[in-house]
Amino acid sequence: MAPYVKLKIPAGYNEADVPALGTGDIDIEGRILASSSLYPVPVYVGAELGMRLRSGRFSNQVPYVLEVGATPSDRLFLKVVLDGVNTLVGSGGNLAAMNSMSMQVSEGDFTKIGFNAALKLSGRLWLDVSYDTIFRGKTWVPGDRSA
Repeated sequence: MAPYVKLKIPAGYNEADVPALGTGDIDIEGRILASSSLYPVPVYVGAELGMRLRSGRFSNQVPYVLEVGATPSDRLFLKVVLDGVNTLVGSGGNLAAMNSMSMQVSEGDFTKIGFNAALKLSGRLWLDVSYDTIFRGKTWVPGDRSA
């Protein structure tokens, strides 16, 4: 297990820049990361769960990840990842501030699943193939936070 802490500060932010880089708000995120090998079975599992506290225009969020990987041989690596965010609508967002912004602001929920396979071709040369798709999602735009 391991803690993960991320602090976002608006260093160098200028609202007059087009497009503005970032929101100009301070955000903090904390997660707990846990993983385990299932040795001698060549499989591992990992999970993350956290909280993203967002100041200003956006609502707080709960990010999560679940990952399962395997190395059935020394030449093959396989992985499946479930990754998503749940937005706690109205927890910190400021609808008036969002509507007054000159840019489109949206926030929402999503869950995606991804697959990855890596095949060792020779020496240090690997072929890596990945695919992911969002299978659940909802976006709220300014003026429509009731969804």
